[in-house]
Amino acid sequence: MAKSDISSGVAVKTVVVLLRLVVGATFVFSGFTKGIDPWGTVYKMEEYLHLWGFDGYNSLITFCAFAIAIAESMIGISILLGIYRRVSVWIATLAMSILLPLTIYTAATDAVHDCGCFGEAVHLQPWATVWKNVALFAGVVALIILNRRAKGVFPLASQWIVVTLTGIYILALALTGYYYQPLIDWRPYPIGSMLVSNNDMDDADIDMLFVYQKDGLRREFSLDSLPDESEGWEFVERTTAGDSRSSVVNEPASIGLDDGVISAEGMQLLLTFPDLPAVSIKYTYLINEIVDRCHDAGVEVTGLTSAGDAQVDEWRDLSMASYPIVRVSDTQLKMLARGNPAVVKLNNGRIIDKLSLSSISMAEVTEGSMLVSSDTIQDLEQWLVYMTAAYVVALLLLWAFGFLVIKL
Repeated sequence: MAKSDISSGVAVKTVVVLLRLVVGATFVFSGFTKGIDPWGTVYKMEEYLHLWGFDGYNSLITFCAFAIAIAESMIGISILLGIYRRVSVWIATLAMSILLPLTIYTAATDAVHDCGCFGEAVHLQPWATVWKNVALFAGVVALIILNRRAKGVFPLASQWIVVTLTGIYILALALTGYYYQPLIDWRPYPIGSMLVSNNDMDDADIDMLFVYQKDGLRREFSLDSLPDESEGWEFVERTTAGDSRSSVVNEPASIGLDDGVISAEGMQLLLTFPDLPAVSIKYTYLINEIVDRCHDAGVEVTGLTSAGDAQVDEWRDLSMASYPIVRVSDTQLKMLARGNPAVVKLNNGRIIDKLSLSSISMAEVTEGSMLVSSDTIQDLEQWLVYMTAAYVVALLLLWAFGFLVIKL
């Protein structure tokens, strides 16, 4: 074989490997971030569907959020490791054929300010998303032509195990994120941050800016000139001057409430209801038990919701709520904690814990352990490390077994 042919073959294989790394890693990261925070994917899907007048379908949307995270991860790991070299790239091409026109439409109309491709981990402007998807589409088309020119990492007999393990791993992440809290918190209100009302930000000596959107127009407002949301302005994100995001733990984080709602001293419990009408009636007894225990312990309880007065009144009658319920921006509420409803524990105004109500047992309430400052964030981080380590070790053992079998 001529040297030029050998050089050409090496060059092609190098291109294939590079394409697999870029395209595969992008799909894997996209699926991973969605799996970490399935609630975020649910909210983003609801935002997309609302554009076309489709509201509701909560169970179907939740199922699709899990399915998308798992599917993207499976496609990504297959491309990355050269598994199912023909099928994986064709599936990726089909996916990009749907996503690319969708992102072009949302960018052209500015209907969605962030695609949600990478959850809360990475925020992309609409046209940046378009060009990212154009590059991915070109990459998967190139792999259709070239992917079989380079061997994969795993033999054919074990490839289905790799894909299955990946699906199980992402499903475990998603279930944990859905029933507890995301294993990684990329949002503006992480555990450890100080929560204050808007009025208290005057004393924080921080140049805060608030981004709002209306009819496709995005504008930044200072704290003393916030627009009226009843006029169509929708809150997008909170930033500091000269920075794109302000999720620094030690910075005071405004939650858009009136002065006095957030207690600066002692323990306080916030009950968040992002979608008050959708809260299951089965939670009312647990919520009331939590409130009673808090009142007995001298802990203040406040409900937060974006629902209207009529919906709040209906909830009061239905649940016999004995705690104040105040309104807060829908976007900020969903950023504060995941779950419907969820519990946020504060100590002297600082967030010390966040939990979905579905993860709290009646035993924890009656024993009073729910009011104790816990290490939920450390537990979640350890759980992420354990699951990821188990997944990686399983893949390495599977690769070693396949390598030895082939060699023998």
